[in-house]
Amino acid sequence: MSGKLNLLHILVVLSAAGCIFYAWEGAKHRTVRLRRSFRAPGWALLAALLLAFFEIAMKQRWWPFPIALLLGGAVGAAYGLLVKLRIEDYWLVVRPTGRRIPVWIALVLMAAVLVDVVGAWWGPDARVVRFPGALVALGCAGLLWGRALGMTIRLWHLNR
Repeated sequence: MSGKLNLLHILVVLSAAGCIFYAWEGAKHRTVRLRRSFRAPGWALLAALLLAFFEIAMKQRWWPFPIALLLGGAVGAAYGLLVKLRIEDYWLVVRPTGRRIPVWIALVLMAAVLVDVVGAWWGPDARVVRFPGALVALGCAGLLWGRALGMTIRLWHLNR
């Protein structure tokens, strides 16, 4: 079922496009509210989980998927905890450096999604490239979630 191109692939592509859109919107502005910083990771997680479910439905091993998500989340959280931030009035977060990093992560996620779509169109021989693509997508989603959570934890700590 999931070894072929189906309508859910449209949802995966749209989710990755939503991730790119919100990452680009966040990169354009110097100030960002924290609740807006979770929009791109939400779309990324939806796309990555759909890719993982496609692979699990094709009888692939399931245990590498949570590991890829957790590893990406750990790296993203370390980055979110260490990134240089400045807090202005009304708790607006000012990010002077590294504003385009989420855009690059979202673009890598879109590349992984396109690898899966082309692999599904190609046929069962492309299972070899679809599995690592799903792992990369989960790693990217973890990076974005970890970054957003790390920045939020830092700000909550400053608020106390």
